[in-house]
Amino acid sequence: MPATLTGWIAYASDRGRSVANEPASQQALVRAQDYIRMRLAGITDPGDTATTDATYIAAAFELDEPGFWSKVYTPTEAKVLTKAGPIEWDPVDIGARGVEAMMPVSPMIEALLSPTLAYVPGVFVV
Repeated sequence: MPATLTGWIAYASDRGRSVANEPASQQALVRAQDYIRMRLAGITDPGDTATTDATYIAAAFELDEPGFWSKVYTPTEAKVLTKAGPIEWDPVDIGARGVEAMMPVSPMIEALLSPTLAYVPGVFVV
């Protein structure tokens, strides 16, 4: 079943979160649907359970911080801590290329969608 505001309210409630039935919630859900649709690029059914759950997870980020999934960064911003004390970071190359390498990611969403996705999961930018 495709993601709906009513479905998201129930999903969140089952997990101890609350989502109000108001325009801001609907707008966050639409932005989340846009993000998930872009991540999947038409390779899965928008109504399957994993896609719907991923949309609800993405919507929570969007509700907390509007525009969360539309942040722009480049793959060169991905880095890993290589030394403590005087902290040092080294760039990370996980092999992600193209648009996917420039989109924010969530480990929970990646785990839900990984059977469907045909690219290397992204890296969080610190």
